[in-house]
Amino acid sequence: MFDHSTISHFINGIGREGFQAIFDGQNQDLLRMGLMSLEMYVDSSLVKADVSGYGLAPSGLTVAEFKEQAIEENGLFKLTDTTVDDEGVEHEEVRYFQSPEGRMPLGPIDTEARWHTSRIGKAPGL
Repeated sequence: MFDHSTISHFINGIGREGFQAIFDGQNQDLLRMGLMSLEMYVDSSLVKADVSGYGLAPSGLTVAEFKEQAIEENGLFKLTDTTVDDEGVEHEEVRYFQSPEGRMPLGPIDTEARWHTSRIGKAPGL
């Protein structure tokens, strides 16, 4: 099974229309071979995810401070903080945020995993 970020990169490469054409064609093939049904079943089981909220806190800066310190790269906002340990060794910590206000942090491993919100009558979005 593919990681969601792999699929996101693939969609970025061929475009949403190209991905939709491949997806639709594959579904038609699966229907023709009898490997897929048009019936839908929904499972509302709660499954605990293997994730950690460690480090996923808002920046703690005001919006003005965040805009002054954050660097925008590829639609993400990056804060870099350098600390010095007891032995005098510098350590650089990079934190990524989805919002230009520094309120929606992203994990350092998979910055493609974005926060989604939904409102009544509107589809979830970035």
